[in-house]
Amino acid sequence: MLYAREIRTTFETFEGRCPHCQQWIIFNRLENLDDAVQIDFAEVTCLNEACRQPFAINGDTVDPPFAQMLFSAFPLMDRKQYGDATVAICRSYEMFFAHSLYEMLVWQPFVGERYEPDPVKTAERPEAARAKALFDGSRDIIWTLADELRVRYAAI
Repeated sequence: MLYAREIRTTFETFEGRCPHCQQWIIFNRLENLDDAVQIDFAEVTCLNEACRQPFAINGDTVDPPFAQMLFSAFPLMDRKQYGDATVAICRSYEMFFAHSLYEMLVWQPFVGERYEPDPVKTAERPEAARAKALFDGSRDIIWTLADELRVRYAAI
């Protein structure tokens, strides 16, 4: 099996030069590769109609999605596409905050308790910790927002 020796990766695409026809092939992660996770090895078929030979790709970046999106802004800045670069940076921040919320709401309850699996309590302890943290935090956020909106719109 031949490998693509020249590759470029972005958040949405994995690009590589086909070792058979030497065409630059762009694979969309969701459309062509059926997955958005990092690629350590994948067998693909050349998208060039004249070639259609199988080859392997690997060497993907291990950066989290928000970092990949941020790094995609640099080539846009070099090409003076400032609007697209600004959108890429904003998307990067959005993805970073979503990732942070995920870490805080899903994993922090376990880390805060120094969670160590107990064979007897495995079924009840994680669910109880997650449910308590999610409910308490979500309830506090909603009540705070409701109070701020009530005060703000009561003055109108």
